[in-house]
Amino acid sequence: MSYQFHYDWFTPYLSEVEPELRSLAGKPGLQILEIGSFEGRSAVWFLQALLTAPGSGLTCIDPWQITPEMVDFEPEIMVAWAESRFDSNTALALQHSPAQLQKIKGPSEAVLPLLPAGSFDLILVDGSHRAPFVLSDLVLAWRLLKPEGLLWCDDYGYDRFVEPHWNPALAIDSFLACYQGFYQLLHRGYQVLLRKTGEGGKPGVLREV
Repeated sequence: MSYQFHYDWFTPYLSEVEPELRSLAGKPGLQILEIGSFEGRSAVWFLQALLTAPGSGLTCIDPWQITPEMVDFEPEIMVAWAESRFDSNTALALQHSPAQLQKIKGPSEAVLPLLPAGSFDLILVDGSHRAPFVLSDLVLAWRLLKPEGLLWCDDYGYDRFVEPHWNPALAIDSFLACYQGFYQLLHRGYQVLLRKTGEGGKPGVLREV
């Protein structure tokens, strides 16, 4: 049995952030959350490369349903096989990983508020590409991240649509502006990687009246 993938949107840009991610490899009890799983390519990489110690775990959230942004392939065909490929690919990877996998099928805006705060060492946000939903995922994910945890924002450079609100960058830039002082920016390219560092930094400067 071998892995079955029809698309590879993961590995072409992995090298941008891989050195930082590799620092987590083999950490006992490592907990990773990914928002957007599709066929399981990123999940398989996490299981193979990072989640190699006892007590580690991977939580995957995806609705596995047709969305308006699915323009580069036949969405009906995708829905028919993406989830089953995720199941078979992760099952194969789990044969060689001690990690526990939790698969949650549903919209991220409904699932994320149900997860316990401060639970994850690494969160990958790679769900919807539409800015309002990306911003929602980022804000909800931040609560779930441990202090010093890593937040990985995929597809910052994605510009498939003319309208900015259909692409992730507007949301990621807005998040970075709003959370200034809460993070260390580790990388900004096609991917963005942050480390959660605090709860706001210096107090704001009052305007003179």
